[in-house]
Amino acid sequence: MRLLWIVPWVLIVATSSNAASTSPAIVVLTSIENGLESQSEFMCYGKIHGYIRLASPQEGTHVLSSRWVQPSGKFAADSRSTVDFSPARSTAYVWFGFPESALFGAPDPGLDEMRLQFNGIWTLDVRWDEKPLLNETFHVRCP
Repeated sequence: MRLLWIVPWVLIVATSSNAASTSPAIVVLTSIENGLESQSEFMCYGKIHGYIRLASPQEGTHVLSSRWVQPSGKFAADSRSTVDFSPARSTAYVWFGFPESALFGAPDPGLDEMRLQFNGIWTLDVRWDEKPLLNETFHVRCP
């Protein structure tokens, strides 16, 4: 009779520990370098920093890819880099920099027109070792 109680407990522990190791990664998107609070809205200048917290510590060499997709579906940036997580770490970093105006703040009609296309809902797609890791949406507002 005691053996019957042990088996379900072992299955519950095994299932819950497996769920913890496969839980999705989370990302903090912020306009502040080393920022801790995630933002859902950005202006169309400066940088967007993406601090990715992986579900568990990773070790060794991995491939981190990120795609920053505009509301139109066009890629604003597409990056792929090899990261070395020795010693083991659980945080990765991606970023996107909006185009800046010409020197001395001279007006740039082409840049202004491009920024109008930035208004709306963007998507950040991140892959880890060629497998989907996370997909996050955020809003960009251009004056």
